[in-house]
Amino acid sequence: MFKTIRTKLIALSVLAITLIAAVGVSANFVDTPKVKSSGVGVAEMIAPMQTSATYELVRADVLQILHAGKSGEILVHDEAVQALNDHLKTLADGMAKNSAASLSNKTRQAFAKVSSDVGNFVKTAQDVGALPLADVGAADAQMALFDEAYKTLKADQAVANQLIPTEMDALRKAENEAMQQSNNLPLIVMVAALIIFALFAYVAYRSIAKPLQQLQLASAQIEAGAYDVRVNLRTQNELGVVGQAFDKLL
Repeated sequence: MFKTIRTKLIALSVLAITLIAAVGVSANFVDTPKVKSSGVGVAEMIAPMQTSATYELVRADVLQILHAGKSGEILVHDEAVQALNDHLKTLADGMAKNSAASLSNKTRQAFAKVSSDVGNFVKTAQDVGALPLADVGAADAQMALFDEAYKTLKADQAVANQLIPTEMDALRKAENEAMQQSNNLPLIVMVAALIIFALFAYVAYRSIAKPLQQLQLASAQIEAGAYDVRVNLRTQNELGVVGQAFDKLL
């Protein structure tokens, strides 16, 4: 493959450098295996819990609207309506950011039910806020619908929240397994590199050592008086040239 000994030694050195670089690249590649993806999964689980705090703010606004309506406090009523709209917008923004893509199917279904409940909860809250100030009777009827939507939402949210510890454990387990596999990668690459280097070095060594052994044996035979010995080296490198010169001398 390589015609000269020098070329073989240079190639061997280049191979060694390349293999060392490959081990280094593999080590850098696995510094942070899947940490980002697991962090996203944790965020997906925490976000709905944080959003649920807005439910209480919305309910407080609705109660304030009803109280102001019954007592005829126009300014308080208008301020409560504005606060309700702001909290509903916050709730809508929070739900828009929520994603359960990396969660299990059971947990995704639970949060999908919560998302549907939120839609009904928001609608009933908006209906209360849109009622005329003096329409107390309609407000009481609408409040009953709002309370029902609120209770359903809280119950389904509690079910979804109970699944979060299991999801957290699953994420930790998956991350630990990924870390273990990633930590093994540099070792595997290093072992493979050593095997490749050893095979290449052995081939290079044999291509040099065998002709030298033939020359050494021929020299010993000549020293013993066998002047008709020939080495007949077939190699196309410097040792082949030495072998041909050796044969010509005899």
